[in-house]
Amino acid sequence: MRLLRKIWNTFTAKPEVWFFYAFLATFSLSIRKVIFFYPILGQFNEYSGIYLYLSDIFLILVLLSWIISILYNNNYILSIIRGLNVPRGTILLPTLLVFWSFISIFWSLNPVVAFFKSLKLLEFYLLYLLMIIKIVPRETILKNSFKIIIATGTIQAIIGIWQFLIQSSIGFFWLKESLISSEIPGVAKLIIDNERIIRAYGLFPHPNILGGFLLLSIIITLTYEKMFHVEQSAPESSLKCSTWNNSQCESYTIAKNVPRETFRLYWQSIANSEYLFKALLIIQIIALLLTFSKSAIIGLILAIAYPNLKILASDLSKKLFHVEHLATPGSIKCSTWNNSQCESYTIAKNVPRGTFNPKKWFLMICVIIASAYLINPDFNSLLFKSLDERALYLDVSRGTILDNPLIGLGAGQFVINMQNYTNQTLFEWQFQPVHNVFLLIWSELGLIGLLLFILFIRKLFHVEQSRRKETVECSTWNNSQCASYKIATNVPRGTFPDQKESKIAIQGVLIGFMFIMFFDHYPWDIQQGQIIFWLILGLSVSLSSENIDK
Repeated sequence: MRLLRKIWNTFTAKPEVWFFYAFLATFSLSIRKVIFFYPILGQFNEYSGIYLYLSDIFLILVLLSWIISILYNNNYILSIIRGLNVPRGTILLPTLLVFWSFISIFWSLNPVVAFFKSLKLLEFYLLYLLMIIKIVPRETILKNSFKIIIATGTIQAIIGIWQFLIQSSIGFFWLKESLISSEIPGVAKLIIDNERIIRAYGLFPHPNILGGFLLLSIIITLTYEKMFHVEQSAPESSLKCSTWNNSQCESYTIAKNVPRETFRLYWQSIANSEYLFKALLIIQIIALLLTFSKSAIIGLILAIAYPNLKILASDLSKKLFHVEHLATPGSIKCSTWNNSQCESYTIAKNVPRGTFNPKKWFLMICVIIASAYLINPDFNSLLFKSLDERALYLDVSRGTILDNPLIGLGAGQFVINMQNYTNQTLFEWQFQPVHNVFLLIWSELGLIGLLLFILFIRKLFHVEQSRRKETVECSTWNNSQCASYKIATNVPRGTFPDQKESKIAIQGVLIGFMFIMFFDHYPWDIQQGQIIFWLILGLSVSLSSENIDK
């Protein structure tokens, strides 16, 4: 009873946080209610319907409880807004994009669908704002959110691997698992040794979306241990150790000095074990490969390479324009103009170790080539067939853009207008968006919407912090306003060792998703894909918005 009361008190203190956790745990599910749809060729079409997802319900509860807290405590919210330190473009540009989407309703062929699509864009924009305000790097909400994403990614990966092994659905239909089999038309599959092999779906509506989610969860799993590993530091005073003052004892270690709670601490040590994270990574990477999502796999490679390439580019820039190299044995002073004369000058010795490891990259390439040789896939099915099928949508987008270059067709109108922009008689299954988010936005929201979107994304890579001058008493609610606030001095070492490094990791995920957006449309118009994309946007800004004295 005491435990239930404690849980209830914790929930009532911050209901929006708990609803947010529930939202993260359920957004990957396809549980939904079809409220209404406009048939195309007399059939149901995914892109002309109106739905309410389970994740929508939790997100609405998050936003409502957040709004209630705003109305209940104006001073707190006003202090948060005043202390919010993000460039105006990261707020203004997406606001204008949402506003322009609603304006496009007036010239849309189907204004009801346009209104619903604009409403969804507003919903995820509010999620983005919530993350910017509520996600503070040193708070537990970020740590718990990452735990949920890692756990969800692992569960989805296990389900995907299971599906691939049995080559059919598992039977989780109560979770709205897709009905998949090699004999069912429309199921994503490829040809290996002249045999049709279905790709891993997880509980997502398509393998590509599972691949995109695993891209995010893999990067978060890679960075989690470094971000939140807490080192114990010895206290200044010397006190006799006991169970009541163990936090002050220099020689105190939890594992060796406390018999009580040994079981709990044992499992906690397992949960923090690097071997566990390696196992989770292996499971997720295997599942990503089994999705055969080319864009997601390449996106992961780009996400992992992005921090190293950025460091390498910065280092080379410094060496080329600012740094003189060491003198050679021949007493020749090295510089950018005569480095060819320096015996000791090599790029490999002048860039950070680990920035480029040719042995690891060579081994990785060999493994990929050997795997491709052993499974003997049909490369036409794997690489070129999907590109041929998407040529139709590129032709349609060309027609829509030429016909409505500035203002577009209206939000959510691409699929509804497809037959008007092709001489080919389309089948029911061919009515789907162009597989390129940028062309899709241009087609529906015109050049105005596309420019707003591109400027917004560009701004996310140029988020600069500025120090506030006013002196405000520090607390857990207004730490972003404190001029003297430093993560390194206010939390245990290792809790968040390098915010810039973590921000670059999330920017790497965004780079990976930008690549995906050139070859797919789900980050813009499918529920799970939209949520993943706006979560990445919110994390990118929230990890950059903290005022830190460097």
